[in-house]
Order: sequence, then structure tokens, then C-alpha cells
Amino acid sequence: MRKIAAITAAALLITTQASAGIYKCTIDGETIFSQQPCSANAEEITVKTHEPSADEIEQAAERRSRLEENNTTSASDRKRREAEIKIKNAEKRIATYQKKMESELAALAKKKEAANNNLAGATYEQSISTEMEAASKKWTAKIDAEQVKIERLRDQ
Repeated sequence: MRKIAAITAAALLITTQASAGIYKCTIDGETIFSQQPCSANAEEITVKTHEPSADEIEQAAERRSRLEENNTTSASDRKRREAEIKIKNAEKRIATYQKKMESELAALAKKKEAANNNLAGATYEQSISTEMEAASKKWTAKIDAEQVKIERLRDQ
């Protein structure tokens, strides 16, 4: 889109300058272009302009349309690929959270087995059960949050 605007601006500038006249001069061995004669040996340059036909204009519009369509398709493909990568990463985090939860619960279960069979042991066992419940809730909340992210990405 920017290229088309730049080409159009350049074409307008060339046609404007062409009607005003462009002069080529050589001063001290350097070639200079100007809108007014810059020395006695100034040579007027005739700029040839091209007026595109209706067919050429239509072809350019079709090319522009195809380019815009390709850009839109590329952007949507890129967004889809980015979403797929984010989903895979979220799934990996879920697997990691599940392993961590299992590991933490297994360690707490071992502690629970070591509790004595008396009142103190029962109290200790109860506190470990509470700890297990809290750990389970913590990891489940993290897993649920990742699953929500995955669903949101898939809906997009």
C-alpha cells in the first residue's frame, strides 16, 4: 500500500517537474540538475512520462488486491501458528504441574504413613491431610488456568 502511494507521488512529482522544465548543467566537473538554467551551458532535459492505459490500471488494481489478500492470509496463518505454539507450551506446563502435584502428594503420603498410632500421630496425620488437600488445590488451580488459556486460544 505504501509502495503504491510512493509511486503515485513520484509520478506526480515527475509530471509536475516535467512541465516546469529540468536542466542539466556541468559545473566544476559535477553534473547538476535544476529547475532553472544553472549555467550558460545548461541543457534542457525532456522527461518522458507514461500515461497508463485503463487495462494497465485494472491489472495494477488486481495485483494490489492479490497482494493484500496474501498479506491477510499470511497474517492469519502466522496467528494460527503462534496459537498452536502457545497451546503446546501450555500443555507442557500442565504435564509439569501434574508431575509436581503427584510428587508432592506422594511425599506427603509417605509422611502420613510414618505417623504414630496415637493421639499425636492422629493430629499429625490430620495436618498432613490438610496439607495434601492444599497442595492438590494449588496444582489443580494452575492446571485449570492453563486449560482455560488453551480453550481461549482454540476459540480464536
